[in-house]
Amino acid sequence: MSQPRYVSQTGTGSSAWQIVNTGANPMNLGIGVLVTGTVSFTFEYTYEDPSGTYTNPRNSTPTAWPLTALTTKSASTDASITFPIAAWRITVVSGSGTAQACVVQAGFADS
Repeated sequence: MSQPRYVSQTGTGSSAWQIVNTGANPMNLGIGVLVTGTVSFTFEYTYEDPSGTYTNPRNSTPTAWPLTALTTKSASTDASITFPIAAWRITVVSGSGTAQACVVQAGFADS
C-alpha cells in the first residue's frame, strides 16, 4: 500500500493529473474528498497517459471520465476504484471553496 496522496482544487478548474502505479496488484484506489466552503466537484480518471511519455494516437489530451460515485458532489464523501486506470484528478465545477482528495493506492508493485 502506498502513502496517501493529497490534492486540492480551490475554485473552478481541475488539478493536475496524478499518475498511479499501474504495476500495483491489485490496482485499487481508496478515495476520500473533503469539502470546505461551497463547491460542486467531480473526481475524474483517465485510461490514457497524461505525462506524454506514450503517444496517444487519438489526440494529445487525455479523456477525463467522471467517477459516477463522485460526480457533482457538494459534501465530503468517499468511494473507491477497483479497475485499472492511468491517472486521476479532482475538478471543481462551481463554487469558491476547496475540494481536497486524499487517495490511497492498494497493492504491491510487480517485480
